[in-house]
Amino acid sequence: MIPRVKVFIWRAIQDGLLTSERLHRTIHQIDAQCPICATSEETASHVLFKCTIARLSCFSSQLSLRTEALSDTFIEALSAISENLDNTQYSYLCTLLWCFWKARNIILFQGQNTTPQQLLQQVMEINSWAPKGMQTPKLKRMSESTFTALDGCNTMMVDASWDQQNNTGLAFLNFDSRQKLRWTYAQYLKAQSPFHAETMGLLMAVKHAITHNIQQANQTIILTDCRNLVETLSKDSLDEIPCWHAEVHIHEIQHLLNNHPDLIEIRYVPRQVIQAAHKLANRARVDRDRFQAPVLNPFPTLD
Repeated sequence: MIPRVKVFIWRAIQDGLLTSERLHRTIHQIDAQCPICATSEETASHVLFKCTIARLSCFSSQLSLRTEALSDTFIEALSAISENLDNTQYSYLCTLLWCFWKARNIILFQGQNTTPQQLLQQVMEINSWAPKGMQTPKLKRMSESTFTALDGCNTMMVDASWDQQNNTGLAFLNFDSRQKLRWTYAQYLKAQSPFHAETMGLLMAVKHAITHNIQQANQTIILTDCRNLVETLSKDSLDEIPCWHAEVHIHEIQHLLNNHPDLIEIRYVPRQVIQAAHKLANRARVDRDRFQAPVLNPFPTLD
């Protein structure tokens, strides 16, 4: 979360936002009503959760929030929502609230309206911020529910399938910039946890992408649905990784990314985006005899 958003949320929790309702407490001549929707007093909870643009944007966002029934007290409303969010989602929510406040001020003082689509685009741009020195991997998020070619680059979707007996299937599919499937990779092996399996799958995908791209000097964007793994790769310390067996693989991935910063980009995506890789990984786990040795196939059957 960028520092200005942290300060803004702290001010909102401390009742420090200069809303109409707060100003009315000191200067009674000021109308406490919301100057945008005029349906209620403009408290922090109202302007950030219940005013027209806030309500529409929350529902249209990645979090799909309904905010009509939230408390009129900001800290209670924020707590009610955030208790079900992880750190990444909470950062997204706070950035969204800050953008609401900016949009409110632009409407009042400049007379320019902001649409929910513009607000959500601002949030995505702000959330791509990273501290200086954090250069590997490049972390981005996608909300698309279907796969599309990305940025004119080669694209690889990778996934792992794991069960309680440590049986694991790994799979990744490689597409060119025109969405044409070039080849697939699948293998059965053993892993100690789902996180360990996802890490091994990503390591194999990175190695294959680098081997191929060194010859053609193309960039590959690797898509994974393991948010914990993507976040772990951005950290300097591995003290809190879910499975210590994955530590050596994470170090190797980071080493490869540092040595080839222009060839590989890793992105977190929802499961439905990489459904094809998920199906192939499941098949490799279940049909272990066929996939004991890696299977490279340019024309897979995914159903």
